[in-house]
Amino acid sequence: MTAVVESYELSPGYSISRVIRGGWQLAGGHGAIDREHAVDDLIAAFDAGVFTFDCADIYNGVEELYGAMRARLLATRGARSANRLRVHTKFVPDLSLLRTIERRDVETIIDRSLRRLKMERLDLVQFHWWDYAEPRWLDALRWLDDLRAKGKVRLIGGTNFDASHVRAIIEAGFPLASMQLQYSVLDRRPENGVSALCRAHGVELICYGSVAGVFSLTAGLVGRSRLSRSRTAHWSNTSSSSTISAAGGSFRSFWARSAASPTGGTATLRAWRAASRSIFPASRRSLSARPRARILPPTSRPARLS
Repeated sequence: MTAVVESYELSPGYSISRVIRGGWQLAGGHGAIDREHAVDDLIAAFDAGVFTFDCADIYNGVEELYGAMRARLLATRGARSANRLRVHTKFVPDLSLLRTIERRDVETIIDRSLRRLKMERLDLVQFHWWDYAEPRWLDALRWLDDLRAKGKVRLIGGTNFDASHVRAIIEAGFPLASMQLQYSVLDRRPENGVSALCRAHGVELICYGSVAGVFSLTAGLVGRSRLSRSRTAHWSNTSSSSTISAAGGSFRSFWARSAASPTGGTATLRAWRAASRSIFPASRRSLSARPRARILPPTSRPARLS
């Protein structure tokens, strides 16, 4: 029997599970993957009520794994189960392509995702652009929106855009359904403008690194004064590192201060639990409640999302 997990209407007529299963760790670059075991694990999440899955065209092999999951659900349980599955992928043009990208490039990438995922229409395509200095990003988004109009894409979202570029997308008239970004009790950069802008224009936030991401990163680093550059190369690691540094200058001092506070580790745990109740993704209603989970000192300011 499928477990009950709260669902959320991301867009009219389109609901997702409030908890989303990520997929970057299944990319081949992170180590060998047993494909059959991976599909078993994905279906176990589906059976637990998590029917929404996140991936990207640059996560090597993950779209194919999700396609295999869909195929198994269809073969063993029928179309009703397969159609309940929600997959959010990302459109991430290669850095080398940004300067010369054309309409045909966008369609080629989207058609490849359709084949890999074994879908006739992509549920949500989250657009990411590596370098704002390359000006063709709005052209690429327009060509992606044309594919939405053709029926190859249901919804368009963004990934890791800052406030000024979210505003540019909205002012250009693109139907932005969501913005995916890192948001946690430690990393509050979206509060510097992105969350209010999205709330004002009906753009939903889909948050990653919100509970286990930050704490699993820092748990293995207690006692270290700083992260090496190699450990902060990934976006999530870099942003967590800079945020904790802003909070206390080091991982050691951050946790030591938490333990020495009047409430000790209880305040951190309380914030963690509060965050877990109000995310994946954030609704307009929960946005106003989330600041109660803050654990950074009031004098600290998180770095801006850029």
